[in-house]
Amino acid sequence: MRLLDTLRRRPQYTYKENELRLLQNLRFAGKQKKLKEHFLLDLQIKVIAKNGKKNAKGNQRVYEVIRDYIKDKDDMTGSPLDERSTDTPVYQLVEYIKAVQNCHIVDVSSSDQSSTDIQINCLGSEAMEDFLKTINCNKFHQKLFDLRRWLHVQYGIESHDIIANCSSNGIEKAKQCLGNGIFTVLLNVDASWEKCLKEKSEDIAEYLISKNIRPTKDQLSTIAITFEGGRKSSVMKKCCGKIIEHIKGISEKIDGVYAAYTINELGKINIAFVLCVKEDIDLRNRVTYEHKVRILGKCNAETREVTFSKTNPKNKVSPNDAKMIKAFIEKKSKTLLQKHRMLSGISAGSIKSKNYGTSEWEKIPCPCIVFYVHAKHFIPIDEDPFENEYDGFAVDVREGAFMRLGRNGQKSSDYQQNVEIAAEVSGCICSGTLSGFLELKDSDNLYGFTCAHIVMPHLLLKKNLDKSSNKSFINQPENSDEVLASIVYQPPKSSEILGKVVKVAYEEGGNGKSGMEIALIELQKSRCPLSGKISDFVEHTFESGLVADRMTIQNDEGVLKFGSASGISHGRIAFDSGIVRELTFPWQNDCLQLILHNQLEVWPINFQERFAKEGDSGAPVFVSRNDELVCLGIVEGGFDCGFCVVTPIECFLTGLGICSLKDFPKISSSTCELCKHLQTGKKE
Repeated sequence: MRLLDTLRRRPQYTYKENELRLLQNLRFAGKQKKLKEHFLLDLQIKVIAKNGKKNAKGNQRVYEVIRDYIKDKDDMTGSPLDERSTDTPVYQLVEYIKAVQNCHIVDVSSSDQSSTDIQINCLGSEAMEDFLKTINCNKFHQKLFDLRRWLHVQYGIESHDIIANCSSNGIEKAKQCLGNGIFTVLLNVDASWEKCLKEKSEDIAEYLISKNIRPTKDQLSTIAITFEGGRKSSVMKKCCGKIIEHIKGISEKIDGVYAAYTINELGKINIAFVLCVKEDIDLRNRVTYEHKVRILGKCNAETREVTFSKTNPKNKVSPNDAKMIKAFIEKKSKTLLQKHRMLSGISAGSIKSKNYGTSEWEKIPCPCIVFYVHAKHFIPIDEDPFENEYDGFAVDVREGAFMRLGRNGQKSSDYQQNVEIAAEVSGCICSGTLSGFLELKDSDNLYGFTCAHIVMPHLLLKKNLDKSSNKSFINQPENSDEVLASIVYQPPKSSEILGKVVKVAYEEGGNGKSGMEIALIELQKSRCPLSGKISDFVEHTFESGLVADRMTIQNDEGVLKFGSASGISHGRIAFDSGIVRELTFPWQNDCLQLILHNQLEVWPINFQERFAKEGDSGAPVFVSRNDELVCLGIVEGGFDCGFCVVTPIECFLTGLGICSLKDFPKISSSTCELCKHLQTGKKE
């Protein structure tokens, strides 16, 4: 069993156990008969076009270069390989084959431009075994990949794939010499995806997958209706795994890829892939499968165009419909989030968008449930589509992904000895906006607060939440690194200590409660505020400390935000009970997935503006009550399709046993004028 055990320990080979046993039998038979026979094997190199058929031009070019190279080598025995030649990938492939001990190339031919046939003379069964192992290892397949790239770069010949197989003739002759039972269909490398699909053979599919022979785009869609389980079958899963590996290898700019499918007007399924990137990338003619490139932070403009269309203001969700949609979200949201991993938000709308991006685009007035997904029309391959309606409400699927609005910038604000509301602050990594101040019972300290993701590093936040089962926790650093990671600075990215994180209030929310992730910061006494001034806006103050009652918040109500990054922004509440989830992907490790229920969806007043941008996480948001600013909540993040997510803070204060923020002595300011503008819905 030594050979079998040895091969099992060699991960570069993709043989299954029954293949290894066959090779062991082959060697045993060779020793039994003391074989001296010469085995002739025909290695066929095939260039496959994008339609799955032969690429005659590519096959002819490969044949000519291999033929001429072998002829030249025979004429000049011992001449070194010319690494400067444009045809070097072909030469390296030939030399790799010739390096197999006791195997020699005896002829090269081409049949109807369908393949390049290289005849190999193997001296004995062990040589044949070594040759079969050579053409099935990862290094050989990498050389085939280099060959495909060579065709494209040097000759502009596009291909779907290049495969190398032994013809059945040589295998049959060896079988006759060595006896039946030594070879199976797994070593009959005439197998193809055409044959696999015709015979509905999972064995052939397994063989092709193990040899990195990928199906074409059309064949992939056929697999989805051929094997038991369809697009969820093990064959499809393995095929997509190989294709994802291939696509990721095209460019380092591709962060990750996931398999999906689209459904056309006739209900036909097409398998596709979503490529996740941080910046725009040109992939023309480089990905032969249906795909979508998705840049996080950039999505289609459908949601913005619907929201700011002339149709929208005339059609608002009635209070009764809004109440029923809220009830549906409360009841079904957790199930929907579990079933649809690329679902990033659930909200309500008054317009259903249909056929966006075509000449038949319709904006249909009706109350609807809005689902925000990572890539519209591209459904993760193992998931089912959303239903057309839920609880009698139409479904409108739009493209959008929730993102936190911290930033990793450099020092961007001045030092404040006595820190002010909306100052820019940071932890050791991220920066954002200080939300405000509060006092606690039985404490002489003054505290600030903001989003936890601003002032606590991701890994430390995740560690503490894992320990607390995703509940609020007291921050108790366990080592010097965690002590440093809990310090808050103002200005950001400086050495000026403002305070330290002492507690994180975290919960997903639900059952009428708003989710939150808010950090409580114990301020250094020398840095405490002296007034309710709002940073960078000397004419505006917030002195009352009043907080809006959650029950008084109304859809379409005007709001005002002070952010350290984008300044003053006017907006309106589009929906007061939305759900958001920060998406995570299979290739990301140690990710903290943020899910928050009962959040406020806030849109800017003007189409061309954004209510908040990176650096505004934590920014305080206000409404007007009796000509006075009342704090409503803080900016948590936003969707790349344009709207902002605000976390109400009433539940946060209730959890601390207080009902208002820090109040300050009144000073003269222009804040009353802002309140009047909020009430009239006009911008300052």
